[in-house]
Amino acid sequence: MSTPNFINTNLHGGGGGTPFDEQSENPQIVHSRLVKINYWTDSVLNGIQLEWDNPLITGTLHGSASGSFNSFTLSKGERIIALTGRSGSRIDTLTFITNSGRSVNFGGSGGAPFQWAVDLIKYPNAALHHFIGRRFKFYSDIPPSFNDSGSQIDALEAVFITEHGEAI
Repeated sequence: MSTPNFINTNLHGGGGGTPFDEQSENPQIVHSRLVKINYWTDSVLNGIQLEWDNPLITGTLHGSASGSFNSFTLSKGERIIALTGRSGSRIDTLTFITNSGRSVNFGGSGGAPFQWAVDLIKYPNAALHHFIGRRFKFYSDIPPSFNDSGSQIDALEAVFITEHGEAI
């Protein structure tokens, strides 16, 4: 199986926090398809956790499981082709847009707008694959093993796979 090509977007959000990279943490996702996004919000994005299939892999919860919990599950053949959002010192809101026209919006209304997408004429089968980002802890004395309680998503960059079929 060939190594897929990835396209990274610009980083949006604040300038602090502890870095994370879904693919570095879960190298086995390279040929998997993103199928579900779990997220926790209030006026900002508090936490995010991705799931892939083939094989089923649940990624790390980045941020915290505080605020309202929701999830967005992709149907067979459906993929996220664009994201919009708002950010300032944190990721305030995100909207996922799929190839089938479905979308989900979550978070608050602060920050400045941004958009992530790939050129679907050049890469007609592109899809969101994972995130790179930083999570911010409110208290510096929280041990790293404390599951990031009291955290929010400080910054994110989306990583798209150019051939969605390569990820199946």
